[in-house]
Amino acid sequence: MEALAGGCTSGELPSTTTAETGPLSAARASTGIHCNRNETRGADINLFDESHAGYYGWRVVAALFVMLAASSGLGFYIHSVLITNLDFERQLASAAVALFFLVSGLTGPLVAMLLDRLDIRLVIGGGAIVGAIALGPVGQARTEWQLYGIYVVFGLGFCASGLLPASTLIARWFRDRRATALAIASTGLPVGGVVITPICAAFIERYGVAYATPWMGLAYVLGILPICWWVLRTPTGERPGSVVVEASIGLGAALRHRYFWSLSVAYIFIMFAQVGGITHQYGLINERMSADMAIYALAVMPFFAIVGRLGGGLILNRFSTRGFTLGMIVAQSAALFAMALGPPVLLMAGLALFGLTVGNLLMLQSLLIAEIYGLDHYARIYSWSTLFSMLGLAAGPAVMGFAYGLTGNYVGSFMLGGLSGLLAVIAFIPTQYGGPVPPVPVAVTRVP
Repeated sequence: MEALAGGCTSGELPSTTTAETGPLSAARASTGIHCNRNETRGADINLFDESHAGYYGWRVVAALFVMLAASSGLGFYIHSVLITNLDFERQLASAAVALFFLVSGLTGPLVAMLLDRLDIRLVIGGGAIVGAIALGPVGQARTEWQLYGIYVVFGLGFCASGLLPASTLIARWFRDRRATALAIASTGLPVGGVVITPICAAFIERYGVAYATPWMGLAYVLGILPICWWVLRTPTGERPGSVVVEASIGLGAALRHRYFWSLSVAYIFIMFAQVGGITHQYGLINERMSADMAIYALAVMPFFAIVGRLGGGLILNRFSTRGFTLGMIVAQSAALFAMALGPPVLLMAGLALFGLTVGNLLMLQSLLIAEIYGLDHYARIYSWSTLFSMLGLAAGPAVMGFAYGLTGNYVGSFMLGGLSGLLAVIAFIPTQYGGPVPPVPVAVTRVP
């Protein structure tokens, strides 16, 4: 038996190797080479062992946490506050939010291409600047075209400074602890909703939206650009003397795979329900609670999103990613029905359950993509999947806002969100059974 560098042997699986499942493990097995993955990974910055606290990837995770807190607090959760304070009818403001998410989704494949070609700091930093330029004047918009133009630019910046580049960078830095790293970094999303969005809501209530949004734009760029430039790096190289086994599926093969379409269609309905609910939660809370209580109630969903995100990272180390995702979809649907029909106490319980699902479903899409299709083409495959899910993400705020305009209350709007969750369950079930996995190209190289 020939011994290979990095703790690998041909045709023999060492007892210390972590067992793998899925197409990538099958690809590795087909080469006749089995490796301890801790021995085949690394970067030329600091340590190679991602289980070590000094591994540079954990600094990247901390920086992405801050970045996502800023981008979500000022670019995602903030829409529920803006649409109730802008000088436009609720339906028009909701349509602008829908346009924001649609543009963000359409921009995804372009951002993915730039991530493969440019320093990731240029992509994220550019997105932060563009987002800040758009957020600053949104409070001064006086015509529909001004509002829509601002939200188009805002969508461009948000896409380049949000979850797509963050999850791509984590996928490059982590293999064994990818779920944990993504759970920690993406916890910044609900933290932004808990900390930043309520502060902005109180600021707007006191000083008015026209005065507040320029300061919010400044906060957007300052919350992202400095830490991005100082900390974020892309790993380069592999540990000297190691054998690197690369296995991944290209974009074309993924687009012909039934799993990809089941996942993507399910996320259309998931995002319809989730983002529609997030966008209109402030209006729903104001409809059933006093203004003073609404500020505190606004933090319930993001707080439980933090709890759900951290708990989900632990659960995913022990249970099936697909099974956990299905449970989260069912819970999201139940939460929206409770919010639609319940009195204030049930509304608060629904917000808490909704937060637990929001804390995980955004993270799970990227994990499911990386788990099945590998890393080499991750950014492009993920961007195309999110492009389709953005259809629901854009439609949710607009359709639920339109339903509010027809009925004058949010019961029908949130019932639509719950029904969308049930459709997501139906679409996602086929992923449990998958189908033939596309051929996996494999390359085996020895690092000098």
